[in-house]
Amino acid sequence: MKERAVQENLLSELGSGAKLCADQCDACGQVFFPRNINANQCLKCLKGSLNSIKLSGKGWLHSFATSALPSRRVKAPYTCGYVDLAEGVRVFCRLHKDHSESEIATGMCISVVADVLWETDEERVFGYFFKPYPAEAKQ
Repeated sequence: MKERAVQENLLSELGSGAKLCADQCDACGQVFFPRNINANQCLKCLKGSLNSIKLSGKGWLHSFATSALPSRRVKAPYTCGYVDLAEGVRVFCRLHKDHSESEIATGMCISVVADVLWETDEERVFGYFFKPYPAEAKQ
Protein backbone atom coordinates (compact mmCIF):
# COMPACT_ATOMS: atom_id res chain seq x y z
CA MET A 1 0.00 0.00 0.00
CA LYS A 2 1.33 3.44 -0.95
CA GLU A 3 1.81 5.97 1.88
CA ARG A 4 1.99 9.74 1.47
CA ALA A 5 1.45 13.01 3.32
CA VAL A 6 -1.68 14.97 2.49
CA GLN A 7 0.59 17.77 1.24
CA GLU A 8 4.19 17.66 0.02
CA ASN A 9 6.81 19.06 2.45
CA LEU A 10 4.31 19.01 5.33
CA LEU A 11 5.76 16.21 7.48
CA SER A 12 9.36 15.23 8.23
CA GLU A 13 8.44 11.56 7.75
CA LEU A 14 5.36 9.35 7.77
CA GLY A 15 4.21 7.67 10.96
CA SER A 16 4.15 8.39 14.66
CA GLY A 17 7.61 10.02 14.78
CA ALA A 18 6.78 12.67 12.19
CA LYS A 19 7.19 16.39 12.88
CA LEU A 20 5.58 19.32 11.08
CA CYS A 21 7.98 21.05 8.69
CA ALA A 22 8.22 24.83 8.59
CA ASP A 23 10.51 27.59 7.32
CA GLN A 24 12.43 29.99 9.57
CA CYS A 25 14.11 33.23 8.52
CA ASP A 26 17.82 33.32 9.33
CA ALA A 27 17.70 37.13 9.78
CA CYS A 28 14.60 37.87 11.90
CA GLY A 29 13.63 34.38 13.15
CA GLN A 30 10.05 34.47 11.81
CA VAL A 31 8.56 30.98 11.40
CA PHE A 32 6.24 30.13 8.50
CA PHE A 33 3.90 27.12 8.37
CA PRO A 34 3.22 25.39 6.10
CA ARG A 35 6.45 25.61 4.16
CA ASN A 36 6.43 27.56 0.91
CA ILE A 37 8.93 25.81 -1.34
CA ASN A 38 8.65 28.68 -3.85
CA ALA A 39 9.73 31.37 -1.36
CA ASN A 40 13.45 32.12 -1.23
CA GLN A 41 13.40 35.05 1.19
CA CYS A 42 11.52 36.07 4.32
CA LEU A 43 8.07 37.54 3.76
CA LYS A 44 8.35 39.57 6.99
CA CYS A 45 11.75 41.32 6.84
CA LEU A 46 12.47 40.71 3.12
CA LYS A 47 16.14 40.25 4.03
CA GLY A 48 16.83 36.76 5.28
CA SER A 49 16.81 33.44 3.56
CA LEU A 50 14.58 30.62 4.77
CA ASN A 51 15.79 27.44 6.42
CA SER A 52 13.70 24.31 6.86
CA ILE A 53 12.99 23.40 10.51
CA LYS A 54 10.95 20.76 12.33
CA LEU A 55 8.34 22.14 14.73
CA SER A 56 8.20 20.78 18.27
CA GLY A 57 4.49 19.99 18.08
CA LYS A 58 3.96 21.39 21.59
CA GLY A 59 1.60 24.27 22.23
CA TRP A 60 -1.69 25.51 23.63
CA LEU A 61 -5.24 25.17 22.39
CA HIS A 62 -6.37 28.63 21.26
CA SER A 63 -9.96 27.69 20.34
CA PHE A 64 -12.00 24.76 19.07
CA ALA A 65 -15.42 23.82 17.72
CA THR A 66 -17.25 20.61 16.92
CA SER A 67 -18.85 20.18 13.51
CA ALA A 68 -22.05 18.23 12.97
CA LEU A 69 -21.56 18.25 9.18
CA PRO A 70 -19.57 15.42 7.62
CA SER A 71 -16.95 16.09 4.97
CA ARG A 72 -15.86 13.87 2.12
CA ARG A 73 -13.60 11.66 4.25
CA VAL A 74 -14.56 12.61 7.82
CA LYS A 75 -17.67 11.39 9.60
CA ALA A 76 -19.49 13.84 11.87
CA PRO A 77 -19.22 14.88 14.57
CA TYR A 78 -15.56 15.88 14.67
CA THR A 79 -13.68 18.57 16.55
CA CYS A 80 -11.22 21.04 15.00
CA GLY A 81 -9.15 23.70 16.68
CA TYR A 82 -6.42 26.30 16.42
CA VAL A 83 -3.20 25.41 18.26
CA ASP A 84 -0.58 28.05 19.12
CA LEU A 85 2.75 26.22 18.84
CA ALA A 86 5.81 27.07 20.92
CA GLU A 87 7.60 28.36 17.80
CA GLY A 88 5.01 31.14 17.37
CA VAL A 89 2.80 29.76 14.60
CA ARG A 90 -0.90 28.90 14.83
CA VAL A 91 -2.05 25.71 13.12
CA PHE A 92 -5.56 24.46 12.39
CA CYS A 93 -6.19 20.75 12.81
CA ARG A 94 -8.60 18.07 13.98
CA LEU A 95 -8.73 16.49 17.40
CA HIS A 96 -7.11 13.03 17.29
CA LYS A 97 -9.64 10.19 16.97
CA ASP A 98 -8.53 8.65 20.30
CA HIS A 99 -9.80 11.70 22.23
CA SER A 100 -13.14 13.45 22.67
CA GLU A 101 -14.26 17.06 23.04
CA SER A 102 -14.93 16.45 26.74
CA GLU A 103 -11.17 15.99 27.30
CA ILE A 104 -10.11 19.40 25.97
CA ALA A 105 -10.40 23.04 27.03
CA THR A 106 -9.16 26.33 25.64
CA GLY A 107 -5.70 27.14 27.01
CA MET A 108 -4.68 23.57 27.77
CA CYS A 109 -1.36 22.09 26.68
CA ILE A 110 -1.62 20.32 23.35
CA SER A 111 0.59 18.06 21.29
CA VAL A 112 0.35 18.04 17.49
CA VAL A 113 0.97 14.55 16.10
CA ALA A 114 1.02 12.86 12.70
CA ASP A 115 -1.37 10.02 11.96
CA VAL A 116 -3.51 8.59 9.16
CA LEU A 117 -6.12 11.04 7.85
CA TRP A 118 -7.79 8.49 5.60
CA GLU A 119 -7.13 5.16 3.98
CA THR A 120 -8.25 3.52 0.74
CA ASP A 121 -7.42 0.15 -0.77
CA GLU A 122 -4.55 1.80 -2.69
CA GLU A 123 -3.09 4.34 -0.25
CA ARG A 124 -2.75 5.61 3.30
CA VAL A 125 -2.71 9.42 3.62
CA PHE A 126 -1.04 11.08 6.63
CA GLY A 127 -1.77 14.46 8.15
CA TYR A 128 -1.65 16.00 11.61
CA PHE A 129 -3.98 16.14 14.61
CA PHE A 130 -3.96 17.66 18.09
CA LYS A 131 -4.39 15.83 21.36
CA PRO A 132 -4.11 16.70 25.07
CA TYR A 133 -0.56 16.86 26.37
CA PRO A 134 0.06 16.00 30.02
CA ALA A 135 1.30 19.34 31.37
CA GLU A 136 -0.04 22.47 33.04
CA ALA A 137 -2.40 24.75 31.12
CA LYS A 138 -1.14 28.09 29.83
CA GLN A 139 -1.63 30.84 32.41
